[in-house]
Amino acid sequence: ELIPTDLLPQVAKFIVATDGDYTYDEIAAAQRKIAARLHVLARNVLIKPDGEEEGRAHLSIVLIDTVLTTDLTYPGPRYENGKIPLALAADGTGWLYHYADDPDKGCRSGVIVGEPGAGKSGGLEAILAAKRKSGVWRILYADGDPGGGSSRVNNNLAHVATAGKHGALRVLEMLEAAIEVRSALKPTLIHNPRTGLLDRITDKARQQPDVEEMHATRQYPGYVGVFDELYRIVNDEWLKARNFVFRLEEVVRIGRKYGVVVLVGTQSLLSKDFGLSTNLRAFLAARNAWILRSQNQSEAAALNGVAGAAASLPEVVGSCYSAGSKGMDLGRIAYEKGLDRYGPEFPDPPGDELTELAAALYQPTAVDATAVLGERLQSIEAVEAALRAGRNPFIEAEDEKPEDKASGQAAQPQSSPAKQPAQQSRQWRTPSGASLPAPLTGAPVTRLRPRPAPAPAELPPALA
Repeated sequence: ELIPTDLLPQVAKFIVATDGDYTYDEIAAAQRKIAARLHVLARNVLIKPDGEEEGRAHLSIVLIDTVLTTDLTYPGPRYENGKIPLALAADGTGWLYHYADDPDKGCRSGVIVGEPGAGKSGGLEAILAAKRKSGVWRILYADGDPGGGSSRVNNNLAHVATAGKHGALRVLEMLEAAIEVRSALKPTLIHNPRTGLLDRITDKARQQPDVEEMHATRQYPGYVGVFDELYRIVNDEWLKARNFVFRLEEVVRIGRKYGVVVLVGTQSLLSKDFGLSTNLRAFLAARNAWILRSQNQSEAAALNGVAGAAASLPEVVGSCYSAGSKGMDLGRIAYEKGLDRYGPEFPDPPGDELTELAAALYQPTAVDATAVLGERLQSIEAVEAALRAGRNPFIEAEDEKPEDKASGQAAQPQSSPAKQPAQQSRQWRTPSGASLPAPLTGAPVTRLRPRPAPAPAELPPALA
């Protein structure tokens, strides 16, 4: 039975009532059949759980999809109390949000997937630009492309940007270090109702810790590790040997209550893109999943209990499904090119000293953009000379067995960011003379794993 609930200019809404004859999963699996019966496109049929009865579902039929077929006006980066307006809903009901910081459940991770040209990089750029504008997030960007060429904008928006397998490991290690230091810090904090800040407990007899989650604030910024082209990272044999996927999964599981999250971009929802870890995929998509167009028909399965076929999305850049804990919506991501130009307007306050000190132990060395460009020019000249001489320069390069072709020298562990090169303009700033306090090496620190020596740093040529 279809019970009409609302009729808007762009959408008709119904409740599907089955009197217990069918479960929600069975209703969702019939999405294409429902679309065929109604003589509409499958992408315009949205099915969501009822939330109260298993045998009921909410059905929305998009009647006029102007959002998907006309140009959108991008209003600029916005951050609204932990929410980022990212896409316009196709049913005309307004914005679909990326939840960066949930007041009730803490900071949230996310995933954005789509085939090349679908708008995945634009979506990542819009999220990172909004986080930078907020002034309460530190962005650690790892590009799965060893050359750092996935997104010049993301490189420029990030506080720390790196590339390749070594860079990805460095970002992971920085996130792990942030969790460990904050797991020691959180039990020593108490809310100050007068200032709204978190104070360190000074009277153990009269004060008790009351911080459940550490939200992203200027006092204690959130840390987001961004892994672009994740499929290249998780399938690297060198990183597999270092248990990268399991460690990343642990960060996603644990980091929320410490203000440490992960945001990934990859090309499909298939498990191989997530290192064969369906747990990692599920945890990333639990609140923020942006599914852009993909021709892969095997991606038509339900995600988080809601149905949507990525292959049915129109061939319009940014068209997407937004899937999270509250169901699935059809929309289109709004963004524009060159979002890093807003950079001079973004606030960039220093973060909390202890977390920065811990993260700095694994921070990559800054790159000299001029030197990187010089190396690129030399490299292409050598390739051109070899090809004109009838030689294959790529086979020769494989014989030499270089690591990921990124510029710069491996960074040594540093006890203080003050020793970083001067050109490291977007790296952490830590007051001089600061040191890591001894209590952070003992209980109740959350030890994610035995801490190895820092891996060699991989530096991003795309910073040029």
